[in-house]
Amino acid sequence: MQVSRVPVFLCIDLEPVEREVHDSNSDSWRGVDAIVEWLGALRPRLADTSGEDVRLLWFLRCDPQVEVAFGAPNALMLRSASTLDALREGGDAIGLHTHPWRWEEDEASWIADYDNPAWIEHCVDTSFEAYRSHFGRPCELHRFGDHWLSADVIPMLEEKGVRFDFSVEPGARSMDSIAPGERTSGSIPDYTRAPREPYRPSSADVRLPDPTARSGLWIIPLSAADPGSALPLSWRIGSRVRFPFRPLHRPLYMFREWTSPEAFWNMVQRHVDSSERPYLAFAIRSGDPESPDEQRVRSILEHLPEHPLGSRVVFTHPEAGLRLMGLEAAEALPEG
Repeated sequence: MQVSRVPVFLCIDLEPVEREVHDSNSDSWRGVDAIVEWLGALRPRLADTSGEDVRLLWFLRCDPQVEVAFGAPNALMLRSASTLDALREGGDAIGLHTHPWRWEEDEASWIADYDNPAWIEHCVDTSFEAYRSHFGRPCELHRFGDHWLSADVIPMLEEKGVRFDFSVEPGARSMDSIAPGERTSGSIPDYTRAPREPYRPSSADVRLPDPTARSGLWIIPLSAADPGSALPLSWRIGSRVRFPFRPLHRPLYMFREWTSPEAFWNMVQRHVDSSERPYLAFAIRSGDPESPDEQRVRSILEHLPEHPLGSRVVFTHPEAGLRLMGLEAAEALPEG
């Protein structure tokens, strides 16, 4: 069954170009300016193709890494205040993107401290206080960095006012770190069999839905599908050999070396048409605009207006998107 309108949640993480910031005098925020300008130019094409307004979701870094590297957790807010105001006035939504990086003075290095509940709580408190102080309201949208999430942190996010979290990436396997050589504690959860549609999580396991829940935040997983048709044959063979018992679906990262933008959107369209309640959720970041990863992301999104799927999608906010999917609207959580 082909659904006439498919909601799209495009999450843009606004953060330093470097994952481990060591020089606050470098132009670490250059990716923010570049991605805002690029999406500003692309937005009218997307809107003309779909016939709908384009609403984007921007996620800010305001955690202790930003505080240590740039002198204040709200450094990006202060630097880009007029840009953020313009995005909000234009109808976009602003959320938070929290990483648990902790600076170790003795080692003069960063550690992604996943296995430290007190530090995670400090990172959340720091980020949400910076947001509330700047915007004068609670933050309703959130994404942890590196698709980390745990059941223990869900009540904390709800208390802060979060209504929608985009951290879960179905099909992603457990790992110690995202990038080789990074110091970490604990590990990133295994989302191999996580749900691929919005759900309210179980209090015991963030990867399990609670079918009895009628309130609380929604987890909106990023989109995942079988990517084989859009990737080189060598990848398909290698993946089956290395992971013979894993489900075929994988997170649909736009920065991957897809065979072509057309192949990517053909694969996405097959995923949409096979879904009972279709939606799309992607995450991109303000990386180095000259890097191959960022160039691939741009090529993918710039091709969407030329693909048949472009006339069917609606770039929108989570609450409106859930309604399009036939799910009940999320209740506003009490301010906390």
